[in-house]
Amino acid sequence: MIIKFLLFKSKGLIIGILIIQAFILCGFNGQADNLYITTVDLNLRSGPGTSYKSVTIIPKGDTVECLSDTTQYWIHLRYKNIEGFSAIRYLKRLPIVDIKEPPKKERAANRAAIYILLIVGVIIIVIRRKKKI
Repeated sequence: MIIKFLLFKSKGLIIGILIIQAFILCGFNGQADNLYITTVDLNLRSGPGTSYKSVTIIPKGDTVECLSDTTQYWIHLRYKNIEGFSAIRYLKRLPIVDIKEPPKKERAANRAAIYILLIVGVIIIVIRRKKKI
């Protein structure tokens, strides 16, 4: 049981490190062109207008996904897997962050640091296994 747990933990460590390495080495260009932040506590309605029933209230500062612009005043949204409509004037577009690829020397240093962490992690797991057996 303990060995299975350690194997599971070591696989998780390795996968996590590889994912981090991919982001560091390849860079990340986040696309947020359809994401908005609410500027007030906002009603999410069943249709585009105040005559439609409020499905839920989206707290100020939460992020919503724009599905489509329905009119110049109303927008079709998704919030926590709930679809509805809200007034567009209470939303602020989420800025797109462009993370540039690090210089070659920096990538090499990052790669070396990750490999060192990976090796140390494997050594710790091996030592723990020997103590448990």
